[in-house]
Amino acid sequence: MTKIIANCIPLLYALKRLDEAAFHKAFRRDRTCAPFRKISATADGHLYVLSAIFCWMLIKEPGSHFFSLLCISFMLERPIYFILKNGLKRSRPAQIIPGFNSVIIPSDHFSFPSGHTSGAFIFATTLTLSLTDASSTFGVNAETLLIGVIYSWAVMVGVSRVMLGVHFPGDTLAGATLGTSTTIFIHSLVLL
Repeated sequence: MTKIIANCIPLLYALKRLDEAAFHKAFRRDRTCAPFRKISATADGHLYVLSAIFCWMLIKEPGSHFFSLLCISFMLERPIYFILKNGLKRSRPAQIIPGFNSVIIPSDHFSFPSGHTSGAFIFATTLTLSLTDASSTFGVNAETLLIGVIYSWAVMVGVSRVMLGVHFPGDTLAGATLGTSTTIFIHSLVLL
């Protein structure tokens, strides 16, 4: 077991260096940050609560499925997110890069995974699964367009977190993976 861990350390170090290099390529001070601030703020949590309540109250099906899947997914994902973030304790870009200051002040000290990105992908995946379960039609329709828009938004949330200087690209990739996989797991085990 010790040999396996020892062999993984150079790989993890190389991934960390690659992630930091990608951050330096993506983050530039001369970009306007106002749109990124607004996109990032949409993933603060208010959207999830309001849309879940709206769907639960006004739309019979798939609203109740959406509400249940969203709530249960967050109930599983948040503890996993908290354990990863506080267990791995990856420093944010401003703590690692000398002389660097992020555009916004993050709410906590650690970077991996991105909670905003994870939440956005939980929301997007929940909406997708709820709409596709309720719809038996295939092809381009209103549901397909909505799914494309909502996943584009989720990707932009992840990009905004990098552009604001509070996450490395790998943090947002891990957040997207955590949010999506948690929701698919809950959907497949509990709600079918």
